[in-house]
Amino acid sequence: MSSVLKALKKIYAVFEWIAKWLWYGAGASIVIMALIVTVGAIARYAFRAPIARTYDLTCVFMTLCAMFALPYVQCQRANLRLDLFDKILPAPVVKVISRFLTPILSLIFSAVITKECWGQATFAHEIGEVTKGNYPFPSFPVKLTITICVAILCVILLLQFLIDLCSARHRSAPDSGGNDK
Repeated sequence: MSSVLKALKKIYAVFEWIAKWLWYGAGASIVIMALIVTVGAIARYAFRAPIARTYDLTCVFMTLCAMFALPYVQCQRANLRLDLFDKILPAPVVKVISRFLTPILSLIFSAVITKECWGQATFAHEIGEVTKGNYPFPSFPVKLTITICVAILCVILLLQFLIDLCSARHRSAPDSGGNDK
């Protein structure tokens, strides 16, 4: 195995570890969201005293859940995949599309989202943007969290692409007879 491939895999392991902890954060946000909804429903219907911000906090935690889960789902390569072309195109072409073209397009899309989210987050911080409602709270932390999670997704996509590319080149390279293991 080449030294570049080994280095990429070590870097990838670090981001996979980060993604796993974000995954745990997604699970925690689901639990928190469930508690908020449960307490809000009990307060509203049992005691006729609705809790303010229940809806707002549920929306925030739902967003955090989705953003925290994205990097780890990509590490597992468990995203939904459209198999529209599987029956039309030959298997080698489908493999190239799924292993190389799709990650490049995903990386470009995620990079654009990261750039736009960063602009939105910094702008929200500069103007002191708050959410709408009776009890507004700053939107900057949520927007920054979205930016960070999508940036981590970009790094994971890039590393997966480079590892796949190096692995494909390593497999297709003629045997040099050297001891590279």
